[in-house]
Amino acid sequence: MTTSADAIRYTRMAVLLHWAIALMIGCNLTLGWFMEGFAPPLKGVVLPLHISCGLSVLALSVVRIVWRLLHVPPPAPVGRLEQGAAHIVHFLLYAGMVVLPLTGWAILSAHPAPGSQGFAAEQARMAAQAGPAVHRLRPKPGITAWWVIPVPAIGLVQAVGDTPGGLPAQKRLHDSFVDWHEAGGWAMIALLALHIAGALKHQWVDRQPFLQRMSWQRMSWRRR
Repeated sequence: MTTSADAIRYTRMAVLLHWAIALMIGCNLTLGWFMEGFAPPLKGVVLPLHISCGLSVLALSVVRIVWRLLHVPPPAPVGRLEQGAAHIVHFLLYAGMVVLPLTGWAILSAHPAPGSQGFAAEQARMAAQAGPAVHRLRPKPGITAWWVIPVPAIGLVQAVGDTPGGLPAQKRLHDSFVDWHEAGGWAMIALLALHIAGALKHQWVDRQPFLQRMSWQRMSWRRR
């Protein structure tokens, strides 16, 4: 027995957040896969785009979580076992949409703050290594989203390198965040594969209008 698509469709806001986040996650996973192999100046464009999408995913995910807590989702025409599995995957997806951008933000924050003793020591070390090319050294740029929106560093992470003695610990922290970020990316790919496979199974095998749950077609502004 099938269920009407209108009876199980999400609200416009939920659909908008779903597809906006999905688009940026897809973009970022693709960029993250290839961007380390890019050479300047292309990498200088791709990396800020990756950062911007990641920070936007974080912001939109917070909005989506708040929206989800304030609105009862439409019923899903599936059995209890499948509902339980879907809840687990959705919970892990929500966690990933927050944790993955946070680790990326932490990577960007794991550098000494300009003006600190650690920053001066790091610049001196880089100058000694650069030799005659010292005049080409520049401080690391601040974090920005979409090239115009300034984003503060995570204070607790940045403060580790405030002194020269904290630089080795900050470097280890930076490398750990890189490892976690990469592992999170693989986990997100696996979760998305499960999420998409489940939706397609319900649509084509169970003959339920699951794909229409997140569509714009025949949708009213009234919460269901």
